[in-house]
Amino acid sequence: MHTEYITDVINSGYKNSANWIIYDYTSRIVPEYLDGSDVNSPGTYVWVAGDTVLYIGEYGTTVKDRMEQHWRSWPRTTRSNQKQPEDKPQKGDTIMEYLEAGKTVKIYSKAAPVVHVQTPHPLKGHQTDVPDMLRLDTKSNQEANLMKAFKKMYPEQKKPILNKTMGTLGYIISEGYNYSASMPEADVNSVAPENHTRPDGFEFNKIQDKMRGMYIPEHQSDGDTGC
Repeated sequence: MHTEYITDVINSGYKNSANWIIYDYTSRIVPEYLDGSDVNSPGTYVWVAGDTVLYIGEYGTTVKDRMEQHWRSWPRTTRSNQKQPEDKPQKGDTIMEYLEAGKTVKIYSKAAPVVHVQTPHPLKGHQTDVPDMLRLDTKSNQEANLMKAFKKMYPEQKKPILNKTMGTLGYIISEGYNYSASMPEADVNSVAPENHTRPDGFEFNKIQDKMRGMYIPEHQSDGDTGC
């Protein structure tokens, strides 16, 4: 169905860093983590079941962390002692259908570039609490490109079955910090926290990762399909 797109994903450096599998003991969905799933870097990933692209998304820290967020939001298909109304669909319902049909559900991921930009004070001899360095990551831009490529290749479908929206439209998240904090041995701390709001009104609640000094947008669920 999406063989050409999947081939492009793999040829572009996306690696199989995790899988969704059925755990034999409970017959419920669990994540299986492979090499690269715990690499601390923002990025994008593509969920593939056989020749079908199920989902395109982004992650802020590691593939493992984001997979855990998904897993916790599917109680009906991941934990036998927790139920939800049958009329509230979850991504796990679709994943379970593919797994029970004998399909593998693989997660292909790729880290996004992170750019450091010096922003010194425009007046010589002046220093304020405004950051003199910016850190930018391009995961949202990459997610937008992945979605646009999918829509271009499959115009009748427009987006993968588990994507409720077209993603974050390519907005880049930036964070300011002092130049001294950019040193590898430094304890990075943000000096100018503030909220970013997109033109459509979506506001990013910035969560600080003190180890990397990077703000990560709080993930929203994909509407009726769950997290």
